[in-house]
Amino acid sequence: MTTPLDILSVEPDRPVFPLFITAHPDDETIQTGGLLAWLHDAEVSTHVLTCTRGELGESMPGVLPATVQREDLVRVRNSELTRALAELGVAEHDYLGTAPARANGYTPRYYVDSGMRATNGGYVPIDPTNPVSFSNSSMDDMLDDLLALVERASPSVLVSYHSIPGEGHPDHITAHQLSIMAAERTGLPLVEVVRKGTDPSFTWFDFPAQREPVIRALNCYRSQLQVEGDFLSRVNGHLTALPLHLGMRRWIT
Repeated sequence: MTTPLDILSVEPDRPVFPLFITAHPDDETIQTGGLLAWLHDAEVSTHVLTCTRGELGESMPGVLPATVQREDLVRVRNSELTRALAELGVAEHDYLGTAPARANGYTPRYYVDSGMRATNGGYVPIDPTNPVSFSNSSMDDMLDDLLALVERASPSVLVSYHSIPGEGHPDHITAHQLSIMAAERTGLPLVEVVRKGTDPSFTWFDFPAQREPVIRALNCYRSQLQVEGDFLSRVNGHLTALPLHLGMRRWIT
């Protein structure tokens, strides 16, 4: 029977050590929580890279003060992320732009959450002209930062969510594009993951045994979501299934 390790493995005798490339705190849990918990149970170490601090994420009503400032929200989301990663058994975590995920010789920098708004042509950043937002930052600069982490962490495979321009958060699309660039530059395999659909080009997995750690990780994100039975509810009231079903495939040029 095929397992996620069959998709992630590079060579039979080389240990699997995946680097998950995500856009915001909570993406690692909402998108790949079941897989991360499964890998922990399989005694596979994992490394998560978060590209922004999620500064523009809307908060669940009543969880944070109405007067909360952006720097306070950053602290909250970082604390939530730290606790969620522990619940999922993630071994290593870094932020893009902060050492070791920062190119040599440069001072640390923040890549700022782009936010998103809907248009007739799909989703776009809240402020498309903001030069420090993640989706507007130099791809070459961000690639240099990511390559610095790859050199120091030595992952065996990159993992990022499959994103289609216009059909998702601009930062998710940027993270996907950045992952492709890193795979092309380093020669590392890239595994795309997707939560929904039945695309036969993906191999689909269910993670029922990881339900409890995934729920515990989701519950760490009180500012962003609420678990309701088999679903999670976001600020807009939209319900999505718990991240216990996932498609995986190797990205091919």
